[in-house]
Amino acid sequence: MDTIIAEISYANESKKLSEVSSYFFYRYKRYKVDFSMTLFYSKELIEKKVFIDILRKSDFVMQLHKNLICTVFDSTSQSGGFKASENLLLAYQRAYPSQKLYASFVSTFDSIDQDTMDLHLISLLNFAIEKEYAGQIIDRLDDF
Repeated sequence: MDTIIAEISYANESKKLSEVSSYFFYRYKRYKVDFSMTLFYSKELIEKKVFIDILRKSDFVMQLHKNLICTVFDSTSQSGGFKASENLLLAYQRAYPSQKLYASFVSTFDSIDQDTMDLHLISLLNFAIEKEYAGQIIDRLDDF
């Protein structure tokens, strides 16, 4: 599958994303601990520190590429994870107002398995980039 995310090898970044989500998905399946994930993308370097300063200690952030960041909100409801994603997006926009940031969001509340969740997260991000929905968090395509 090709991706429109510029300068990023789909196979490499998809593997990294899978490594991140596998731990949380294991906990979800075994212990029913819900979680949410957000991908943030920019054509420019994304400063990870902005995310680290805001996240809870139980949350997780990984820079998959210089311009692609994955965040995981552990033990959150769907609405709680989405709100946390909005807070990160707003904080980043305040810190870097001229930088366009694209975001996609998924949670265990609407996912069947890990691979589907990862693929949906990437597909939503590709949609956001393709349609130029910078500054918004895309969590489903029904609204577009």
